[in-house]
Amino acid sequence: MGISVIKGGFELFKNTLKENEFVFTYLEYSSVIFKIGDYLISIDPAVFPPDIFNKISKLHFVLYTHSHSDHFNLDTALKIYETWASIIFAPEDVHKELYPYLPSSHLIKLKPRIKARVKNLTIATIEGKHVCPILLYLISLGSLSVFHGGDSGHVDLSKLSAKIAFVPVGYPSPTASPEDAVRMVEDLKPKYTIPIHGRQPDFKEFIEIIKKKKIDTTVIEAKPGEVYLLS
Repeated sequence: MGISVIKGGFELFKNTLKENEFVFTYLEYSSVIFKIGDYLISIDPAVFPPDIFNKISKLHFVLYTHSHSDHFNLDTALKIYETWASIIFAPEDVHKELYPYLPSSHLIKLKPRIKARVKNLTIATIEGKHVCPILLYLISLGSLSVFHGGDSGHVDLSKLSAKIAFVPVGYPSPTASPEDAVRMVEDLKPKYTIPIHGRQPDFKEFIEIIKKKKIDTTVIEAKPGEVYLLS
């Protein structure tokens, strides 16, 4: 796989990708949008800039890790549903917020340690470590698997693996840290790692530890709003 930064790359979100291709953009905190196979997925889109929102023709699935305001925003979630009729996967606290507004056909409550299958896509949930209940996700399609760590501290992930990992490195989470993110990477052994949810010193420290430990992963320092193609 190689890494490309694609200018005007939001057009790629409309295309069917090849088997091992992966397209993503990082927004803010733990918010990401990515394309895997035919599916465009967003995780924790509390912040959804209008210029990016308006470039997306269809958002198939939305997943939330928990209800803290830097991960979930009710108005944004309702706008997503009203625009694209997206299917939303939510832990109990987020489900409680959305239940009065969305039909059950488009709102799926998730618990830790389960697997949900939608067509040929598998969504596995992992119980994270935070000041409130939090779900982490491992999303798989064929041979491609993607991990998202919300803003959790380290939990044992050594029985899992991921080709691509979004790992939280710190601020403003009281549980995430560069050290905990490195431990996630050591467990998952991803080919590509994208640090999220932190300040610049957190990102810098994370990268320094990865280099010092000589961990075999390629770290992508994603700039918010840029589109990256892994192929």
